[in-house]
Amino acid sequence: MDFVDINNNDSLLTNYLKTGLLIRYSDFKIDNALKDLNQSITQTNRYTYRQNYIRIYFNDWINDYLIKYPDYFKNDNEFKKLINAINQKYDKLNQEFIKIIKYDYLSSSLRHKLITSSGITVCPYCNRQYISYFSNKGVKYTTADLDHFYPKSIFSLFALSLYNFIPACQICNQRFKKKKVKKILYPFKEGFDNNAKFGLNIHDVNSFYGKNDNFDLMLEVDDNSLIKEEIINNNEMFHLDSLYQHHKPYVQELLMKKNLIYTNSYFDMMSKTFKKLNLSKEQLDIFLYGYSFDDDINKDKILSKLTKDILDK
Repeated sequence: MDFVDINNNDSLLTNYLKTGLLIRYSDFKIDNALKDLNQSITQTNRYTYRQNYIRIYFNDWINDYLIKYPDYFKNDNEFKKLINAINQKYDKLNQEFIKIIKYDYLSSSLRHKLITSSGITVCPYCNRQYISYFSNKGVKYTTADLDHFYPKSIFSLFALSLYNFIPACQICNQRFKKKKVKKILYPFKEGFDNNAKFGLNIHDVNSFYGKNDNFDLMLEVDDNSLIKEEIINNNEMFHLDSLYQHHKPYVQELLMKKNLIYTNSYFDMMSKTFKKLNLSKEQLDIFLYGYSFDDDINKDKILSKLTKDILDK
């Protein structure tokens, strides 16, 4: 069971979450939104987009406001009137929650235990940083932050919710995500998987064999993916395309091993050589690439997504 499932099983939590998201995602530029959907910019499409947006986050809490602002879909001003009215009530509710739900109640030692018990050893947002633990003078520390998937400053009811805690590296949490609210993937539920893959645009034969870095490395998103928007937002929020350019030397190593050194004939030779050791296919892959094609084994390794996508090509 995940955070979304928990909320769906409680009408009050569902209303709270949907209302909060309705407010926080409402700053879209409607013409840009239509362009992203490859729809023509017409008044009818604008009407429909605003109406569909409200349907997504509709709940019992906003019904009276829709009656009070029946023309919300006709233009930006009317739409903002609706959102502002809902927001005023929502903010008052949050102020009451803040009085009784305080993140400061969570001691540093308890935060450490929560991160440790999660079993997460690699930042789920970037897959670039290990989450490690150490002790100093008997005090336990971690290299990770305890991120609030839904910012506690906006969703104060979830300030102490275990399902809202995401162990993450400090770069992703403090420098990139901060208090932003965008549609991104909930790490405990889903990842990129086959919906997005790291791709290469190789410019010459030497780069194919990993002899130079004359290639483009990019994250390619499946246009037909049901989570395309979330993946794009993940990429933008955590600057994945930009940061992963620093791993091109590692990609060179993979290309050299895959295309130049560890050819099929070499792989067969190694298999025969180590046959007496009874090495499995996974163990041989780890010996050659430092990587196994078994996702369960790789979940605790940094750059596992990048490695898999490059070696799969």
